[in-house]
Amino acid sequence: MSILSDITIMFFKKIIIITILGLLNCFLQAQDLGNSPYSQIAFGDIQPAGGVQQTSMGGSVSFVMPFTLNPANPASVSRLSKSKNTIYEAAATLQLKEIAQGSSNQRTFAGSLAYIAAAFPISKTVGIAIGLRPFSSVNYQNNVTQNVTNSDFVTDITYTGKGGLNMVYTDIGVDLTKNFRADTLRHRLALGLRVGYVFGGITDETSVKIRTGQLTDDVKTVFFQRNRWNDLLFEPALIYTYKLKKDQRLNFGATATIGRDMQTIRFLSVQRFSGGATSSLIGADTLDREVVRKVRYPQKLSFGVSWEKDLKWAVTADFFTQDWQADINFNPKDKITRSWGASVGVQYIPDFYAVKKIFFKRNFYRAGFVYQQTPIISNGQNITDMAINLGVGIPIVVQKSFSIVNLGFAFGQRGTLNNGLVRENYMRIQLGITINDRWFEKFKLN
Repeated sequence: MSILSDITIMFFKKIIIITILGLLNCFLQAQDLGNSPYSQIAFGDIQPAGGVQQTSMGGSVSFVMPFTLNPANPASVSRLSKSKNTIYEAAATLQLKEIAQGSSNQRTFAGSLAYIAAAFPISKTVGIAIGLRPFSSVNYQNNVTQNVTNSDFVTDITYTGKGGLNMVYTDIGVDLTKNFRADTLRHRLALGLRVGYVFGGITDETSVKIRTGQLTDDVKTVFFQRNRWNDLLFEPALIYTYKLKKDQRLNFGATATIGRDMQTIRFLSVQRFSGGATSSLIGADTLDREVVRKVRYPQKLSFGVSWEKDLKWAVTADFFTQDWQADINFNPKDKITRSWGASVGVQYIPDFYAVKKIFFKRNFYRAGFVYQQTPIISNGQNITDMAINLGVGIPIVVQKSFSIVNLGFAFGQRGTLNNGLVRENYMRIQLGITINDRWFEKFKLN
């Protein structure tokens, strides 16, 4: 390999490192996707575990391509054992959302890190991955005006929440197949386990202001609650592959997030103010200080099946269910139930081995549809979320370094305007990069 080629590869890798550090900075600065009234329930909006490739296809726990990761299934890292490559992935998410209720509407725009992950084989049958991703996000502000019974006073109530949880995780996947030559295998089974450390904080405020008509007599009371989380979650997984033809396979995947009581430290306080624009504090009380509680994160089961032809096409279908009713430690006013969702998706590659001048033939084209019944019940109605997903993966080859730039789009709707409810229309954009390379290999001059 020439010195010029080495310099090109080193420059390319530096650009990738700078990109990943930039995404990490986004993660530290902003960890939510804008205002969402529905994020005030339970842990907030739970973020999907899959990468850009999987979300562009609606989500998949069974489909694993060569030289890519599937963060939705820890068992997938066992498939790295055929190569000596290390895979790095990172992605960011941008979201434009329109929130409507009745005749009023609001638009928000926000961005966040989607995930950062690295995976590598440690033997012919074992692979390991480490990663960092947002686990949930909370960002809402709701205003309610009510008349005080048997008086001329008016009460303004404002509900505000902010924060979210993050997860640092380690995946290990083991290929149980004795014959390692994948081209001759008819059956292939891999098991995996994710150990994730969940941490972060969520703050909720309820402000109640009584308007008497005289500014000097107005009284405002603010209830403040902060929860800080830190605990482990465990997620066993498996992938089974059955070879249909020489270049076609049927894959089955499953994951289970084990439900457990997660530790949270709760702080509660109340403050009282008097006066109008120049309000002054007239009292403050700490109700609970650093009280350790247990809040149960419910068990989640996911299943998926995919049919693929090597580097040509793939069809996927997935289903998940999660019972939020098991947790009795949330505020009784929160109405939550079992959630479930289903998705279908496709991926198509016109000609992966086409010469580099035929650019569009080598790309990965993806599409999917997702339907979810969320755990939220509002005004007696279940809140649903559905989205159409589109995506493209653009391969980039620099000498021995093979990378993919992934771009994904989601056009979705959550909620409804019926019964005075809130409807969210959103457009979500994900930009990610996958690096497949032997970074620790020493190059030799010809």
